Parts: sequence; C-alpha cells; structure tokens
Amino acid sequence: MGTPESKGTCPNCYKTRGQVWEVCTNDVCRRKGYHLIPDYHLRKIQNDPKSKDVMVGQVLDKRYLLVRKIGSGGMGNVFIALQKPFNREVAIKLKVVSGLDITVQLRTRFEREAMVLSRLNHPNIVKLLDYGIQYVSLYEAEVPFMVLEYVDGGIELGQFFKQLRKTHRQISRDTLLHIFDQVLDALASAHAMGLVHRDIKPANIMLKKVKGNPFFVKLLDFGLVKVVGGAVESNEDLTRGLAVGTPQYMAPEQVQYGTKIDHRADLYSVGTILFEILCGTRPFPGKEAVEMLKKKMNPRYDPLELPQAKALPASIRKFLKKAMAPKVKARFSSAEEFKEALRSAVMGTKVTVKGLVTTDISTTKSEKVYDSSTLIRAGDAGGLKSLTGYSGHNRRGSALILPGLIVLGAVIAAGLILRYNSRDAHHDEQHTLMLKTVVKPKTPKPLPRPADVRPRVVSRRMEMNLPPVLANHVESKPSGAAHHTDIHTKRHVKPRRKRKRMKKNGWKFLP
Repeated sequence: MGTPESKGTCPNCYKTRGQVWEVCTNDVCRRKGYHLIPDYHLRKIQNDPKSKDVMVGQVLDKRYLLVRKIGSGGMGNVFIALQKPFNREVAIKLKVVSGLDITVQLRTRFEREAMVLSRLNHPNIVKLLDYGIQYVSLYEAEVPFMVLEYVDGGIELGQFFKQLRKTHRQISRDTLLHIFDQVLDALASAHAMGLVHRDIKPANIMLKKVKGNPFFVKLLDFGLVKVVGGAVESNEDLTRGLAVGTPQYMAPEQVQYGTKIDHRADLYSVGTILFEILCGTRPFPGKEAVEMLKKKMNPRYDPLELPQAKALPASIRKFLKKAMAPKVKARFSSAEEFKEALRSAVMGTKVTVKGLVTTDISTTKSEKVYDSSTLIRAGDAGGLKSLTGYSGHNRRGSALILPGLIVLGAVIAAGLILRYNSRDAHHDEQHTLMLKTVVKPKTPKPLPRPADVRPRVVSRRMEMNLPPVLANHVESKPSGAAHHTDIHTKRHVKPRRKRKRMKKNGWKFLP
C-alpha cells in the first residue's frame, strides 16, 4: 500500500485506480497513452473545468507526467507535471497546433524563448530547466515543450490586488515599491542582454511568499520576446508585420507596422499597470481590443483626463505622463531611471480616496500631512484607500503657537500658587461671604380665589351643598351611625376620616 500521494485515478475514464504513473488498464485509455494521476490534482480538475485538457495524463520524454492545466496563451499551454524520480512539481509549456504539424516559424519562436530563458540568470525571472520535442499520438505531430520552474503557491499580480479589493486588506506603500522594484530589476537584466519582453501584464507577474520576502516577484512568459542585440545572437524578426502583445498594456509602436521597438515598450507597459493600480481603473477602457487600440492610437485621447486620474497629485501625474508617453523618445530611457522616478513620485505622497490616490506633502496650512507609514486598503472602485489620520499642521504655524502656550502655562501656575498661600488666612471670611450669598427660596403665595366662587359648606349633620337627591341620600343616614357609604368611591368609611379628606379638598365646616 502506498501513501495517499501515490494513489491515483485515470483522468480520461475516471474508473481505473492504482499507483500514480501506471498505465490505465482500459483498452481505449491504454491505446491513447493515459496514465494515472494523483487524486489531489484530479479533484482540482473536477472543481475547475478549465484545468481539464486532453494532454492531462500524458507522459513527455518518459520523465514528465502532465497532471493539470494551469494556463494558456498564444504561445502554448502550461501544465503542472511530475518529474521522475522524485515526483517534483515543474511547469511544462508546450505548443500544440490541433490537427496540423507545427510550422517551422512557430517552432523557431518556441526555441527562441527557450534559448532566451537559458541565458537569463536573474532571481526574479523564471528559470528554464529542460527543453525537448515529443511526438504526441493524440495530435499525430511533434510537439516542442519547455520545462520551467514552477512557482508553487504563487499568485498573479492582478489577482493579488483583486483579493485586496474584496477583503479590504492592507499593504504599505513600501511594499508596493518593493514589488515594482523587483519587476524593474528583472526587466533591466533582460534589457541589458538586448531582449524586449513585449508582453508585460499583471498575469505575467507572479508573487510568492518566501522566507524573508513575502512578496517575491517572478517574471513569466518570454514567448513574445524580441531580440534587439546583445548576448543572444539573432537578427531575424519572426513577428514582422504582426501586432503582438496584450491590447490593454502594449505600447503604441507595437501596433504600428514598420515601427522600431526597443526596451521602452516594456516600460510603457509597466506604466500602464501602475496607472491601473493608482487610479483603480484602466487607462484605455473598452470591451473590445479594437476599441482599446483606437483610444491608444488617438492623439487627442489622454488617459490622465479621466476623473480618477484628475484626483492624482501633480507629482504622480507628471510621472505617469512620462511613463505612458505615446512618443518613445518622451519616455524614461531605462528601467533604473523609471524606478527612481517612481520612488520619488510616491514617497512624497499620501493615500486618499480611490486607488492609491496620493497628495503632495507640500500642502497648505489647511491641509493634513500624513506620515510615511500610511496604510492603504482596497477600495470599492478597484483601487486602494487610506486608513490613517493627520499628524499636524505646518511648522510655521506650530512655531508661533508654542511660545504662547508656554507663557499661558506660566501665568496659570503663578495664579495657583498665590491662591494656595492665601487660602488658610481668608478661610473664615470666604466662608461668611459664601453664606451671605446664599438666597433662601421664597414660599410661593397662594393664588387668589375668584370672587364668584363660593366655598362649599356643610354642617355637623353633614348637610352638604349638593343637589337634593344627594342631600336626601346623606340625610337618610342615621346620625349616630358608626360609618356610612362614600358617594364617590362607594366604600364604607368612618366620619372622622371623611372630614379630614373633605378639609383637604377645600370644604369648610360651620361651628
């Protein structure tokens, strides 16, 4: 009996069970070359249908078992695979053209990406582990594949900020700069070798928590890399005449035919990502790629005129204007210059309403100044929101108020000392004065009775000034009775109690 990780199921028929790596005993599955995969990955496939693919369960080069699909793009699909003999998880990218043999141009581009990754040696760039070509019977074609470093537990940059907006979690401003410092360092390493990525977007920037760095960056997908000189020897442009890239983030020169493309196209893409994070909206909104590209190519359209961008301070607006300049010569000349400009623009700011919206620290007297430890959280509109209060006003106002507070404190202290010394000497006099000032409350005079109101009079025989019926009722009682019935309450009461009650109610008795 093996461990739980060693038990598997066929991903094609879902019936055969056994040890992982074993060939499925079903005749159809055996002819197609399906192997058993771990149950853990099979459950992931059942929960996420997008991770299902006909290549899951296939073995490449007798060493790599494809267990789950994790991504797809123009240059191929990406799978998680188990590598023999230790079942280490790796990422395998393979290019498949369904029903047709892969063309020479596509294979050359795929090999170009593998060659570029093999030359790049930077901790923030995904590493190439292996490369090969495999004949796949399902497609009846030879399929090239790359074995890459698998970023286990990683999350895409776009998904990271999306989760922040949903859960309202907080990150510091230094963390934001730390993330993009790593992105720009990775691009600087590639640019130094004469390589242009041409597909910088949030989906190609992975964040992973490692010891000592909870936001470790990995730059992915060099499938559209362009060689403009340097260590990689190639003068052939395999994408001439094609607009390659992601419409929302690609530079304008990537759309124009015959325009020279260099490393500043990648810096334009980074500026677009920062615009989206800082403002909480995309700079070129649109549902279709054509609509986005029209705005991008229109010289009259300015993304900084959007309402979210107008709320930005002058320093951030100036930075984004240069980072996203339509003309190549107007942008930052290098990734190092871009990084320094970003730090200068953001560190002198605070966080306010939507997005990482900032305000210059050089405020007026009525504005609030925030310290550098300002925390930000995701807002409802797609950006980040401030959680801190102000720390004070400007220094000039504080310098004028401080001497006045000192003088006022000295005067109060002197008054308290004089009062304490003279308190015992004048205790009796003060007590007498206090007694004299006490005013006794005056007894209110009774209101005068109106002249036309006659008092109610009865005799000792209880002859009350009442209607005849009630008078006769009272007279009918024997004079010597110990008690009688009260006509108001219908209760038996004694005569003396009734006299007291009647006196209280205003009755007068004749002698």
